[in-house]
Amino acid sequence: MSADSEITLMDSRLLVQVAHAIVSYPEDVSRVITPLLSISKNPKVIFTTSHNLLRLLLIHTSPIAVSSAEVARLSSALVHAEPDPELSESDLIEDLENLSIWLSKEFQLLSVDQEEVLVQTARDLLVSLATRANLLSFNIDHLADSKALLFAFAEAKCLQLGSYFDNVTELAESFDNLAQYGPFEAWYHGLILPYNYYYQNYASLGDSAAPQQQYLALKDYEKQFSYLIRPLKSYNESLVSKLLPRAYFSHVILPLASYNQNNLGPISVWMFEQHSGCTNITEFQLWDELLRTILSFHNHKGNKFTKTDYEGLIRHFIFACLYFGLYKSEKSSSFAQANIQIQIRDTLQYLVEMIGEPDSQPTFDLGALEFPEYESLVYFATEPPSHVKQITDMSLEKSINIVLQIYSTCCALHSMNDLTVKKYFELKSQSTAHPHWFHKEVMKIFSRAGSQNFDQTLSALSVFSDSFLSQSPETVSQLDQLVFENLLQHENFDQAMSYLNELTSERKLPTQTAYEAVSRKFWDLFENASNLDDRIGKLKLATNCLDLLDTISKESTLTKEHRMSVVKIKHFLKALHSLKNFKLVLVRNQPVTPKQILDRVTSAGSEEKYPQFTIISLVLEQNPKSYLAHERLYKIVNDLAIYADLDLSVVSFPRIQSACVESALIDGNFDFAYKQTKALITFYVDTQNTETFNDVWLMFYQVGKYILLEWFGEYDAEVQEEKIRVLVKQREILLLAVKHSKPNAFTTDNSRLLIGQFRHVNLEIQKWHEEAELHRSEEVQDAVQSTQQQIQENITGILNEASHSQKQASEKISNLFVSGLGWAIGAKR
Repeated sequence: MSADSEITLMDSRLLVQVAHAIVSYPEDVSRVITPLLSISKNPKVIFTTSHNLLRLLLIHTSPIAVSSAEVARLSSALVHAEPDPELSESDLIEDLENLSIWLSKEFQLLSVDQEEVLVQTARDLLVSLATRANLLSFNIDHLADSKALLFAFAEAKCLQLGSYFDNVTELAESFDNLAQYGPFEAWYHGLILPYNYYYQNYASLGDSAAPQQQYLALKDYEKQFSYLIRPLKSYNESLVSKLLPRAYFSHVILPLASYNQNNLGPISVWMFEQHSGCTNITEFQLWDELLRTILSFHNHKGNKFTKTDYEGLIRHFIFACLYFGLYKSEKSSSFAQANIQIQIRDTLQYLVEMIGEPDSQPTFDLGALEFPEYESLVYFATEPPSHVKQITDMSLEKSINIVLQIYSTCCALHSMNDLTVKKYFELKSQSTAHPHWFHKEVMKIFSRAGSQNFDQTLSALSVFSDSFLSQSPETVSQLDQLVFENLLQHENFDQAMSYLNELTSERKLPTQTAYEAVSRKFWDLFENASNLDDRIGKLKLATNCLDLLDTISKESTLTKEHRMSVVKIKHFLKALHSLKNFKLVLVRNQPVTPKQILDRVTSAGSEEKYPQFTIISLVLEQNPKSYLAHERLYKIVNDLAIYADLDLSVVSFPRIQSACVESALIDGNFDFAYKQTKALITFYVDTQNTETFNDVWLMFYQVGKYILLEWFGEYDAEVQEEKIRVLVKQREILLLAVKHSKPNAFTTDNSRLLIGQFRHVNLEIQKWHEEAELHRSEEVQDAVQSTQQQIQENITGILNEASHSQKQASEKISNLFVSGLGWAIGAKR
C-alpha cells in the first residue's frame, strides 16, 4: 500500500472516530479537537481538515454540553491552527494512527478494519456535514481569510442554535477576537442586537415567541424588516411602555436599516401601508417619532443617515401632511384639527432645523384649484393635484419650508377662523380676486376676539396679512381701518389707541377716518347707556371712547369743527357726571338716561327758550335741598349750554341763583334766600351792572312776598319775633331792588309790583309794632295784678309763720323783693 493510500485510510478512520466521539461525548469536544489542530492543517489530510472539524463543531455541539465561549475558542483555534512543516509522510501516518488509537481507548470506540467501508463512511460523512452546513449557510471552501471564515462559522452557529435556543447573543459576543472585524460588527449590531431587543421586550412576553432561526435564516431585508416591525404593527397596549416607537426604532429598525446599506425604503412603504389613513394624531405622532429618530440616529460606528437615505421618506411624510390637510382635516373635529396641525408643524420645524433652510424663498403659482377624489394616500402621492405637485417637485428643503409655512399659518389662525390647509389654498387663490375679499375673513377673526385675547387676535391678523394679502398701500390701508374699527366695535379703546400709534408714517390712518369711526362708536354707546353713572355700563365705555376721541382731536390735521365738537361732548359728559348725584326723572316711570337729557337739551320744539334750564328746574323740584349746591348747578347749566351752542352770557349765575332762591323759599329756608339775594344785589351794584335787575325782578318780588302760615295763628312771641325779623329783611331786599332798578319800556309793571310789595311789607311792619305795643300793655297789666296777688299771699304767709325763726322770715322777704325785681327787669315777659 502506498503512503498516500495509507494516509487516506488512517485519515478516514480518524474522521469517523472524531465524529463518533463528539456525538457520543459532546462535553469532551475540546479534548477531542485540540490534539487535531496541527494535523487538520496538513495539506495531505483530506478528511480530518479544519473545515470538516468546523462543520462537526457547528452541527454536533449544543449549548447544553458545550459553552458558547468554548465553541468560540475551539472554532478560532481551528481557523488559526498552523501545520507542522517538518512532518514527513511517515510521521504523519504515525500521528494519525496514534490519534486513532488514543481516541479508541479514551472514548471506547469500536474499530472498523474494512478499508473500503471506512473510506466510504468518511466520504458519506463529509457529504452529510457539507449538506447540513450549507443549510446553515456555512459555505466556506472558497474563504481564505481567517476572520471571514471564523465570522461565517459564527453566523452559521448562531443560526443553528437559534432553532432551539432563545438567545444567541451570548454566543455572538463570545467571538471577542472578531470585535474589530467590520463585517462581524455590522452583523452583530445590525441583526443580532435588534433581534435580542425584539425578543426581550416583545416576543418573550407574549404569544409571539418563535425560534430565532426563523429570523436569522432570513436573507431578504424586507422580510427581516417585516419580522421585526410586528410589535409596532400590532401595537399591543399592554406593551406600549416597553415598545415606545422612538426606543424601538433606535434599537431595532434603524440598526437593521443601517446594516442594509442605510435602506429606509421598507420603513417608508410600511408607513404608507399601515398608517395611510391620516385621520388621527397618533399617526402623525408616529411620523414625528420616526423622523426625529432617523435624523438623530448614529450607528455603531457613529455614522448618521444621509439626506439621500431619508429624502424619500420625508417626501412621503410631506404627502401625508398635504393629504390630511386637503382631504381628511375637514372630516375631523375642530379640536382634532388643531392638535394634528400643531403636531405636523412641530415636526416640520424640526426638519428645517436639521436639514436647513432653502437657498431662496420658495414660491408657487396656484392657478385653477382642483381637488379630485383619492381612495388613499398612496393614490394621492402617485398622482397629486397640480398645486401639490408644484410643492413636492421642489427641492427637499423648499418643499419642507413651504409646507411648514402653510401649517404655521393654519396653527396661528385656526383658533380664530378654523383655517385648514384646503382653505389656505382657497384663500391664496382669492388674493388676486375681488379687492375687498378679505373683509369677511377679518370680521371672522374678530368674531372670536375677547377682552383677554386681543394680543392673540392682532398676532393672527398679522399672520393673515403676511400670508394672504398683497402689501399694496390700498390693501394695507383697508386692513388697518378694518382692524381699528373692529377694536372699537369690541370696545377695546386702549388697544385701538396703541394700534393707531404703532402704525408707521406710511401706514398712518387718516385722522378724519379715525375720528369718524370713533365718533360713531361713541354715539352708539351713548345712546344705549341706561343710566347716568359713568362708572358702569355703556356710559363708562362711552367715557373711555371719548378719551380716544379727545386724543385724535389733538391732531392738527383734524378740522376745527370736529375739535370743537369733542370739546362740547366733554362738557356734556361733565354735566352728566354732576347730574348723576341728583334724583332726576324726565319720563314717568323710567330711569333717566343720557339720551333723554340730550334730547331735552337739544329739543328744537321745546316751548322753553332755554331748555337747558328746564333740567335744573327739575333737579330743584325733585331734590328739595339741591338749592344748597347752587354753584354745582350753575356749572351743570354752563356745560349744557356749551354743548348746545348757547351764548354763555345768557347762562348767568344770577339766573341759577334766582331759581335756587325760589326753591329755598319753597323749602322754607328764608335765611338762605335772603343771603343769596343780598349777595346778588351787592354783586350787581359793585359791578355796576344793575340793568340785569330786570332779569331777576321776580326773585326780589318772591323774597318780598314770602310768608309763613304760623304767622296767622294764635299769638306766639317767638313766632312774632321771627316774623318781624323776616319782614325787616324783606323790606331791605325790596328797597334795594327798587332803588337800583333802572326803568325801561319793559319793566314798568315789574317796578310797580315791587313798589307795591314794598309798601305792603312796610304796612306789615307798622302793624306788627302796633300789635306788639298792644300785647305789651296787656302783659304789664297782667303782671301788676299778678304781683299784687303774690304780695298779699306772701304777707299772709309771713304772719302765719310768725313762730318761725327770724332767718326764715328774712328769706321770705328776700323772695318778695326778688320777685318784684324780676318783674321790674321784664324777666316775666
